[in-house]
Amino acid sequence: MKHKGNFYFLIAILVCFGMAGVYGALYFFLQKEVKVSNENEGRILLLQAKDEDVTSQKKLIEETKEKVSTLSSHFIYEAGVVSFLESLEALDTVTGTETTIVSVSVKEGGSATEKKSLTVSLDSEGSFVGVYHLLRLIENLPYEIDVQQTSFSRIRTADELGNAPVWKLTLVFSIVSFIPTSV
Repeated sequence: MKHKGNFYFLIAILVCFGMAGVYGALYFFLQKEVKVSNENEGRILLLQAKDEDVTSQKKLIEETKEKVSTLSSHFIYEAGVVSFLESLEALDTVTGTETTIVSVSVKEGGSATEKKSLTVSLDSEGSFVGVYHLLRLIENLPYEIDVQQTSFSRIRTADELGNAPVWKLTLVFSIVSFIPTSV
C-alpha cells in the first residue's frame, strides 16, 4: 500500500508539472499574442494618423486652389487678353456708350524691377454720365491699373431737336497685373 501512495503522489507531482508546463506554454503564447496585438494597434494608430494627415492635406490643397483662383482673378494672363478686351467693349451696353479699342500693346519692362504691362488705348462716345461711368468701371477693375492719359471732350452740343450733347472719352491705361506666358 505504501507503494500505491507513492504512486499516487508521483502521479500528482507529474500532473502538477504537466499543469505548470501547460500554464507556462499558455503564458508564453498569450504574451506573444499580446505583443502582436500591441504592434497591430500601433500600426492602426499610425495609419489613422496618416489618414488624418492626408485628409488635412487634401483640405489644405482645396483651400489653396480657392485662394489661387481668387488671386488669379486679379491678373490678366496673355492667353486671356482677347476676352478681357471683349469685356471692355461689352461695357458699352452697361454705360450706353460706343466703345472702341484703338490700340493694345505689351510694354516691356525696362529694368529687373519694372514688369511687363498691357497698355490699352480706347475711345468711347456717349453722354457725359455714360463715358464717366465707363471710366469709373475701368478704374475699379480688379487689376493694378496705371491710368496714363484721360481726355474728355464734347464733340457735339445739344441741339433744338432735343438730342443730348455727345462726349468723347479718350483713355490710355496700363494693366500692371499682366502676366505674359514667357515668365
